[in-house]
Amino acid sequence: MNPILLVTCAINPPLGIKYLNLNQPSERLITTKSSIFFWASLGIKKLLIVDSTLTKVLNEEDLELLRAVGIDVEQLSFQQNNEEVIHKGKGFAEGKLLEFAIDNSRLLKTEPFFFKSTGKVFCRNFSKIVELIRSNQIKGIYWSLFEHGQFNTVDTRFFFTSVEDCHNFLLPIYNNLNETEIGKCIEETLPEYFDAMLTKGWAVRPHISGFAGGHGRQWEESNLGEIENSFPCWFKN
Repeated sequence: MNPILLVTCAINPPLGIKYLNLNQPSERLITTKSSIFFWASLGIKKLLIVDSTLTKVLNEEDLELLRAVGIDVEQLSFQQNNEEVIHKGKGFAEGKLLEFAIDNSRLLKTEPFFFKSTGKVFCRNFSKIVELIRSNQIKGIYWSLFEHGQFNTVDTRFFFTSVEDCHNFLLPIYNNLNETEIGKCIEETLPEYFDAMLTKGWAVRPHISGFAGGHGRQWEESNLGEIENSFPCWFKN
């Protein structure tokens, strides 16, 4: 299994987006570039970076360094509609990033499946996640986000899906979302859709490190004990 990793980012977002506190371009660029180089050290060989604020995350020196270690890098950018993003929220913006990637990526035309990672994080136990998917022939998996002692939200920072399911299943949810009007973020909205269309189960938990765009701080790296290897998720075989 030689998966594509899609890293989504918005380095220079407009002010006023609901649920977005990490909004300084310099901080977002530093945290995003840091995560990309951690991904490279974990052995990723197909890397797609998409930015929605017409910003190139990596310079030519960065690209040459990644290519020197055998990574096929594709970097895309476009200018999002800032007024629409402010009105509808960061979940809507993320959907537009996914849509642009599917419509324009060279790499995504070569493989039916991909991992998606938010730009400021990386998965420390990525090899275990890859083996989980390979050995169980999983066609899509999304983990719960453990917050405030509950598992009632979806972790949209990192998941595995097919190009087809992303286009037909995820994008309509993201594109119809207005977090500002309903007062709920994408992480709170997805469970009702996943409960209806996917299988609920338990799997090894991705160990995510990095920074949060929402609250603007570093993600805690706590150990959850026995549930580390039996963590709530939604999946498709």
